[in-house]
Amino acid sequence: MNDDATPPSRRLGPTWEEMLAWPYEPTPPSPPPGYLLLPTEGVPLPGEALEVSAHWDDEEIALATLPAPPGEVVVLPRLTLPAIDPVGRVGVLTVVDGVQRDDHGGIATARLIGQRRVRVARCLQTTPHVRVEIETARPASDPTDADHRRLDRLRARMSGPTGVPRAADRSGELRAMRPDPLTDALAVLLHPGGHDRAALIEAVAWADRVALLSRWWARSHRSERRSPRGDPTDLASRVRRADLPTEVRRVAERALKNAHGLERTVHEEVVRCVLDLRWTPPPVLPIDLDAARSRLDASHAGMETVKEAVLDHLAVLEWRRRRGQPVAGPSGVNLCLIGPPGTGKTTIAEAVAAAMGRRCERIALGGVDDIFLVGADRAYNRARPGEIVRRLRSAKAHPQELVFLLDEIDKIPTQTSHPPLPVLLALLDPAQNVAWRDHFLDDIPLDLSGSVFLATANDAAAIPAPLRDRLHLIHVPRYSPTAQLAIGRSHVLPTVLARLDATTAVNFTDEALAVLVADYPAIGGLRQLEQRLMVLVGRALRRHLATGEVTLVDAARVRGWIPAAPDSRVGFHAAVRR
Repeated sequence: MNDDATPPSRRLGPTWEEMLAWPYEPTPPSPPPGYLLLPTEGVPLPGEALEVSAHWDDEEIALATLPAPPGEVVVLPRLTLPAIDPVGRVGVLTVVDGVQRDDHGGIATARLIGQRRVRVARCLQTTPHVRVEIETARPASDPTDADHRRLDRLRARMSGPTGVPRAADRSGELRAMRPDPLTDALAVLLHPGGHDRAALIEAVAWADRVALLSRWWARSHRSERRSPRGDPTDLASRVRRADLPTEVRRVAERALKNAHGLERTVHEEVVRCVLDLRWTPPPVLPIDLDAARSRLDASHAGMETVKEAVLDHLAVLEWRRRRGQPVAGPSGVNLCLIGPPGTGKTTIAEAVAAAMGRRCERIALGGVDDIFLVGADRAYNRARPGEIVRRLRSAKAHPQELVFLLDEIDKIPTQTSHPPLPVLLALLDPAQNVAWRDHFLDDIPLDLSGSVFLATANDAAAIPAPLRDRLHLIHVPRYSPTAQLAIGRSHVLPTVLARLDATTAVNFTDEALAVLVADYPAIGGLRQLEQRLMVLVGRALRRHLATGEVTLVDAARVRGWIPAAPDSRVGFHAAVRR
């Protein structure tokens, strides 16, 4: 039976011909709620077009979720963004005008155009990316006539003869702008970065932005007056006058040539860093072994094995110096002092530096990554040199004038994306540290072979095996009670009293120190002994302030002021009132 002859009331549905004749209109997918949140280092100001690099995973993930530019996102300054909750933060509603991908298909850069300031009202989702609900950011109060006058003065200064050249070119356009977009337009001309840009983003009231811009413009104008072009203090003139190696001078001149636009500050910082470093090696000073022995004896009672090992190492270095060989030597073996906290490992390292006539730079390695040591590439926002270069720069010293103390080398992280172990291996290897390259100064090799490297650790087993092979391990034993008493009398107590300038207000008997060591839980180092002495000195100073008389601390007062606590790791409870 033909379907067409079937009465309409008996049909189960439309025929195929009828279905094919219908226009196909698929139901469009509902857009995701809210706005995508994009935390970046560089946030465009309203009215500014800014190209940012996707250096962080959340930046790349967020940009990858955009269907196709242009699309609107909320951009927050990463510098001011809390780790968990963005609610209440001020950002910029931004149009993503385009993205560029790298050779691997990942997002490398994105062009952002700022629209207006908004405030995050509510967080709608956190995974796989953050989406938020926003509201217009409104100032808490209306501007006053004084605010309008300050804005007029700022506009006149920036478009005057000594102002920003681009502002002078746009003086007619700037005069026609309303105050709110005008302050953002003036800010774009000053190229703010980092925390300055974040402060401008969070300044909802244009009057607050005027105050920030006035202060920054005055600061930069004073700097230009102190360092006019052609003055000896100008960077270019300083480079010409500096005694730099040929390769270093070439890098500095190239950085000055590229010092314009948004990267101007970074390139100028490279030049300043180059000028602050010392490139001419000084004469290597002789090592005074007798002075080293005297200093070790003054700060450490006993420990003859440790002292002999340190003096042997210094003797080898002095022998190499007299033979005209590099002091650090080609062996790559460096001292590592291993022992419990408070046993004087740092003091031994300082004695080594003093015997060599060098400055000791202590670098704590607990929890650091490789970027901490070798710096960040200049392509990254907020890039800066690594800790080695920063120490050389702050000390204004050549590597041959420093002893680097790598503290807590057993606490370096290994299960991280940027482990410091390969960097430390290169740092301690004379075949590699002869041309040490910091990522911030990537074209300049630094010769660190003349530096002396010492290390400290609490647990030898926690030092990675490749690193342990480059170290000469010297075990610093725990102090015996006799040694603690001797060092307490000769060093710890005089240091505590001198630090507080309390030598004329407090006296200790010999029996008091003996009780302090013998009647309390055993300790391996001297820090807890110093803590106990500080408790006693504090109680004695209370009596001195009340009576004006010299307070004598004897054995009875030690037992009364610091009750023994056998189960306490610190060695004493809080002193009771007496």
